Amino acid sequence: MSIRLQARQVVEQAFGGWTAQAPNPRWNILPCRRTRPASCMCRIPSSVQTALKLAQTISVTRDDQARYALYLAMKCWAAVSMHRAYIRDLRDQRGLVYTVDTRFTLGKHRSTYAVSFGSDPDKVCCRERIGGAKNLKQMQQEPVSEEDLKRAKGILLRHIPLGESSYEQIGGQLLTLSIEDRPLDALTIAGQHYPATECV
Repeated sequence: MSIRLQARQVVEQAFGGWTAQAPNPRWNILPCRRTRPASCMCRIPSSVQTALKLAQTISVTRDDQARYALYLAMKCWAAVSMHRAYIRDLRDQRGLVYTVDTRFTLGKHRSTYAVSFGSDPDKVCCRERIGGAKNLKQMQQEPVSEEDLKRAKGILLRHIPLGESSYEQIGGQLLTLSIEDRPLDALTIAGQHYPATECV
């Protein structure tokens, strides 16, 4: 008998008769009201760099159709010309940060958008200047260029097959989709939405 079967027998002998006596717990956090942007600093006395995160809740959830446009907008900003201009403005010209990262965390009921920075401790006081930089507001006022949008679509579409380049990645992806009660072809569906999204 294999070790696995022996272990299973031991567990079943000890716990096989157990049954749930209460309803399943609710593990999905319910929606909350939108918040104003907030910042969080991680202070480490021995560190020569400070981590700064500017985050706020948003109303778009993981099942919202608007998520495809949001991902494209973030990729336009983070991977193409606007991001280069933003990095050049903050790091090269003003010397405020080392790194900049943006991230959507979309949940079933609650979602957040965060911009993270790495900077010298004495530059943290400039977070208002960092968060309100003109490059971030450009996308609110002007549509992105066709070239940047096309490049962003290509990046997101290429990520889909790259995320299925091993059995481990495929299995992890399917498990995550199943746990979140989403269709197992969710990425294929996303791949159909990205090319159809246009600037308005």
